[in-house]
Amino acid sequence: MLTLLLASPAALAQTAIPQPTPQPAPLLSGKAPALLPSVQLRPGELGTLGQARVALLSVNDSRCPEGVACIWAGEVQARVLLIEKGRWRLLRLKWPAPGTSSHEQIPGQSADPSLHITAVSGWGDELRLTLSR
Repeated sequence: MLTLLLASPAALAQTAIPQPTPQPAPLLSGKAPALLPSVQLRPGELGTLGQARVALLSVNDSRCPEGVACIWAGEVQARVLLIEKGRWRLLRLKWPAPGTSSHEQIPGQSADPSLHITAVSGWGDELRLTLSR
């Protein structure tokens, strides 16, 4: 597990970060893809998503490794700090196993459908999450 010490939310909100390039959304119902605000981060990185700052604090990755036969596909859970309009929220997001909702609520936590994990790539030190609104 990655442990990360961050500056205060106020200091993070004032940190200058380049604007990420929007990622195209997949085709839905045969329509042309729309550009959704998204940012790709490694654990410990800070990025910008629209007018918000997003810090990927920690990731718990229990996905089945490539080339291994597993009974369960696994999942990815992430702790994210969202700073927007002078307010900050600590979120727990989940990238579910196939067949479950991407907005599934983690027990004891409030779900935030305005921010979710839309893609997971890489393993170990190369792990990256794409967060979208």
